[in-house]
Amino acid sequence: RPPEPEEEKDPWAFLRGDDVDEEEDNDDTLDGSAPSVLGPPQDEEVGWRAQRGAQEIFLACPLWEVLLHGPRGGGKTDALIVDFLQHVDVGWGAEWRGILFRETYPQLDDVRKKCRKLIPRVFPTATFNKNENAWTFPKGEQLLLRHMRVADDYQGYHGHEYPWQGWE
Repeated sequence: RPPEPEEEKDPWAFLRGDDVDEEEDNDDTLDGSAPSVLGPPQDEEVGWRAQRGAQEIFLACPLWEVLLHGPRGGGKTDALIVDFLQHVDVGWGAEWRGILFRETYPQLDDVRKKCRKLIPRVFPTATFNKNENAWTFPKGEQLLLRHMRVADDYQGYHGHEYPWQGWE
């Protein structure tokens, strides 16, 4: 008699609550939030944790082009920064370059603050160059913070190679 086929797990079950066992103790996190995307095991200090729901899905998505939307304060900027960081120090070195756009230069202030808070926790030797508005990581990876408001602004980036792009 052939073995019973294994039941295929629905990757979106946690959104509907199908995979939540009321009796199960949530040992995978320190505070009941989502499992760590970046950071050490539970018994050590965690650099950052994805919020359950949209951030978790966004960061786990295998597609390279993803839209994440929502109201202010929902964690979209953090998710973009962490999405870039997931690919730092994995062997691509200086070939891993990213660019995160906001509409205007003053709007980048919030992104810079969030980067200054998050990046040194995970990559303490990463450096920020204020003049270039860019983070550089030990093996040469770079995250550039830029603005683009009108179609003509595109000309400043035409022909550049950025394997990772984030738009807010």
